[in-house]
Amino acid sequence: MFPAYLIVRSGNNCEKTKENDDITKQNSGSRKTLDEIHSKVDNLTEDLSDTTPSDAVESFFEHKSYKGETERGYESSLRYFVDWCELSEIEYMSDVDTDDIRRYRKWRREAAPSRVERLSPSSITTQMKRLRVFIKHCEEMKFVSGGVSQIINTSIDNDDEVRDEWVGSDEAEAMLDYLSKYNYASVEHVVCRILCYTGMRLGSLHSIDVTDIQLIKGKNAIHLEHRPEEGTTLKNGIDGERYVFITQATHQILSDYIDENRHDVTDDYGREPLVTSQHGRCAKSTLRSYVYRCTQPCMIGQDCPLGRDPESCDAAGKNSKAHECPEASSSHPLRKGYITRLLKKNQSMDMISARCDVSSKMIEKHYDMRSPREEMIGRCSQVKDVMSDF
Repeated sequence: MFPAYLIVRSGNNCEKTKENDDITKQNSGSRKTLDEIHSKVDNLTEDLSDTTPSDAVESFFEHKSYKGETERGYESSLRYFVDWCELSEIEYMSDVDTDDIRRYRKWRREAAPSRVERLSPSSITTQMKRLRVFIKHCEEMKFVSGGVSQIINTSIDNDDEVRDEWVGSDEAEAMLDYLSKYNYASVEHVVCRILCYTGMRLGSLHSIDVTDIQLIKGKNAIHLEHRPEEGTTLKNGIDGERYVFITQATHQILSDYIDENRHDVTDDYGREPLVTSQHGRCAKSTLRSYVYRCTQPCMIGQDCPLGRDPESCDAAGKNSKAHECPEASSSHPLRKGYITRLLKKNQSMDMISARCDVSSKMIEKHYDMRSPREEMIGRCSQVKDVMSDF
């Protein structure tokens, strides 16, 4: 049975957006085929370098000539951003997207201040202006996808809450059921299935080769290996290497994808990536776009919660703009939901930590989305186990 966890959102981003009355609806036409969409994504995907946030900051100051108070101000602001990337497990600047920027704004305003409980509107405006200058530099250096800087809100806004979400059973099951029925063993199906059923990071998925799908003593598993010299890395390096158990059903989907739909290509190092485009290993940005698209309600046969018409919505069905949909999710909420589900099932923290390559401290601080009531129920189970020993 699929993980039973719920989706939780805070803030007002899910309210229906007003649309101009004079927008002309586009003529309806036939929906693009998957091959056409994949080709478009491949052409649009930027060749971004794997640059860490700290290295990007170093590059920023090497190209700027700030001095005195201005330099100290930028150093302070960007130090917070680097710290947030570490807390959010963002390894490279190429992993930063528009949703991350909104999430950072909230964190910087409410969670990061050390001298005050909450940054003033003028202070957060200053912080975001500096961040926008930095992100523009990252775009110019091909550290970040173009356009991210354009959505950075530098004005005083009392309604800029971001969604704190984790993808739940209804949404995830609907997504996977739709993919299984209409796009079985497609690249989207494989990407979403792995993320939903293993909780691994997007970077880990990006690193998988066909030969990493293995049978270990009768158990199907994915071998995750850190190979920086060959263009694929794990968040925690060699310490993040591990075998991740997968179910027989998941293994069958991967096998069918490899046999029927995977592009038979190698990457620049002669390796056979699991998830491929016509040109080789899919870029992380491409994988991310698949997740955004597949988590759009209108793309899995559901009505738009915002009441928008998919035929005229700029974000509907377009991988390059799917992240602009307020209802779409990145891969992180899938990971967060998976870990929360394991916690609800009273799985040990050590097991979750080993399987998902995340510390117990990080789980408690960023991944545990259980309510106080659900936490109590979990403790009750543990107390019963202890009491049975007496």
